[in-house]
This record gives sequence, C-alpha cells and structure tokens, in this order.
Amino acid sequence: MKRYQKIIIVMGASVIILMLMFPPFHVIFTPGIEINMGYAFILNPPKFWGQVESVVNLGRLMVQVGWTALLFTVVYLMVHSYKKR
Repeated sequence: MKRYQKIIIVMGASVIILMLMFPPFHVIFTPGIEINMGYAFILNPPKFWGQVESVVNLGRLMVQVGWTALLFTVVYLMVHSYKKR
C-alpha cells in the first residue's frame, strides 16, 4: 500500500471516530415534534430546558458515517487508479 493510500485511510478513520465521539442529539418532545440539540460529546449529552436529556439521533449519524465512508472510498480509489498510470 502506498503512502498516500495509508494517509487517506487514517484520515477517513479519524473523521469517523470523531463523528462517533461527537454525535448529533435530538429530543422527541411530543409525537411528531422533534427538536435538534446539535452536537455534543457522547458522554455529556445536552439537556433540554435543563431537565430532559437528549438522545443520539442514530438516523442522522448513520447517514453521516455512510457518506463519509463513501467519500473516502472514492478518494482512495481515485488515488489508487491514478498511481497505476
């Protein structure tokens, strides 16, 4: 594996790890009303009105991780095919 490919893999893994450490949070206030609480450290979730703890928005987190993995895979393959020429 070439140096650039290793750098791309390390960068992609680092970005995904940071996304998992600082996920998006939300509060489902009532059925049909969802309030986004932003991003925070996984062990210190934000609180809604100082009382209700928010939960991780798994749908949004999985979409972010999926698109990031796809992006870094495309960049990896582009570098891989460019180095063959």
